[in-house]
Amino acid sequence: MENLIIENWKEMIAINIEGRDIDTEMHDWMDEKGSLVLIEDGIDFRDSFVREWGGLMTDEFCDKYLA
Repeated sequence: MENLIIENWKEMIAINIEGRDIDTEMHDWMDEKGSLVLIEDGIDFRDSFVREWGGLMTDEFCDKYLA
């Protein structure tokens, strides 16, 4: 299974996050560069991400990375 690391994930946030510290909220999902990590070293985190944060992301993001 290939790693799935998304650098431009913040551009695909569907809701208004003004006033929220999204970097802190998403810290557990990011690597040291700030990229979103959904698959790493053969471990697929997508189901967990969908349960916790799926509503945050655009339909385009969900269709492209979570389908």
